Amino acid sequence: MKKKLAISILLVAILLGAISMTALVMRNNKQSSHSAPPSSSSHKQESYEKTIELDQVYKESDTYATYYRVLKSDGTYIVVQDRANIYRTQADLDKAGNEEEMAVTPSIHYRTGTYKINGNDIKYTSNSSTAIYFSTVANVKDGKYYSIEQQNHNSNTVWTKKKNGYNTKENVVLKLYKSDYSIPNTEEDFLEQYTYDPSTKDDR
Repeated sequence: MKKKLAISILLVAILLGAISMTALVMRNNKQSSHSAPPSSSSHKQESYEKTIELDQVYKESDTYATYYRVLKSDGTYIVVQDRANIYRTQADLDKAGNEEEMAVTPSIHYRTGTYKINGNDIKYTSNSSTAIYFSTVANVKDGKYYSIEQQNHNSNTVWTKKKNGYNTKENVVLKLYKSDYSIPNTEEDFLEQYTYDPSTKDDR
């Protein structure tokens, strides 16, 4: 009888211990869920601008280029589309060519035009563009281009401001970030940064 009583007491003790341990774990988990700081990754994502200030340069990027834009107080705008410095090494450029199954030519485009703001819409009218082409990443870094293309335009683009920022007519959200990039004021100033050297065409 005494043996059975001892066994019963032992089982009760084990059961009570298990219950106490379960309660402790649950209490600790609850405290952790309340005290744990938010993930740092949520703070690493820099928020983009949803409004545009005049005379402020903005940067935007996609897979194929980096864009620098400015809307000037005089009603004109300038865009520099950099499709050259996105390739850090020649291997990067060659890899892009293999993926496209054709040679990829690094280029930088300088575009100008006028704009009008009408409510939530910004209507852009392009006037002209100048594009310079490089054969290798080394030539990009040296500022040596082998070809130049200049065109006049008369095409329109509209951005519409919504809660999530400016959207294109295809409903693509433009993620614009303020930048200290210095956009050349004229085409001449743009070209003065580089050297025309047609002999570099076959450097690749």
